[in-house]
Amino acid sequence: MRASIIAGQMALADGELAAALELFLRVAEQGVRYVPEVLPGLMQALDELGRTDLIQVLEALAARHPSGPVVLALSEALRRARGPAAALQTLTQYLARNVDLAALERLLDLEQPAAAGDPACRAAVVHEVVRHLLTRQPAYQCDHCGFSARALHWQCPSCKRWGSVQPVQPERIPGDEVLHERRLA
Repeated sequence: MRASIIAGQMALADGELAAALELFLRVAEQGVRYVPEVLPGLMQALDELGRTDLIQVLEALAARHPSGPVVLALSEALRRARGPAAALQTLTQYLARNVDLAALERLLDLEQPAAAGDPACRAAVVHEVVRHLLTRQPAYQCDHCGFSARALHWQCPSCKRWGSVQPVQPERIPGDEVLHERRLA
C-alpha cells in the first residue's frame, strides 16, 4: 500500500500523469481505507490529463468507500458542475447513514444563507460548534493500541506496529431495523 502511494506521488511529481492515475486507482483497489491519502493526487492527475469524468470517478469511489474526504470531494465537484442543490443532496444522503463532522460542516456551510453573518443566528452558532469539534477530531487511529493523530504514521509511535494506523472511518448510523431490535431487547 505504502509503496503504491509513494510511487503514485513520485509519478505525479515527474509529470507521468497516466502512471500516477493508475497507481492511485490501484491504491483504491488494494485498500479503500487509504483512498483519502491519494485523493488529491488522483484529482490532480485527472484534471491535468484533461479528463472530464471526475464526478463519475468520485461516485464510483464513494460507492465502494463512502468516506468523508471522498464525499466532500464529490460534493464540491457536483457543486461546481450542477450547483449547490446537487452537493446538498449528496451530503444529506451521506449524513443520513454516517456520523461525519466534516461533511456536516460542509452541509451547514452550503445551507447557511449569505446574510447569516449575525453571530446570534442559530445556524451560525451550530456551524461554529461543528467547526470547533472538527479541529479536535483525529484523522487516524491505531487499530492495535488506539493511538490517534491528525497525520498518517506508517509505524504507530505508541505501540511501534507497522501499518496499524489507519484513517478513522465515520460511524454508521443504525437503520430502523437495528433500533427496533434494541427496543425489543
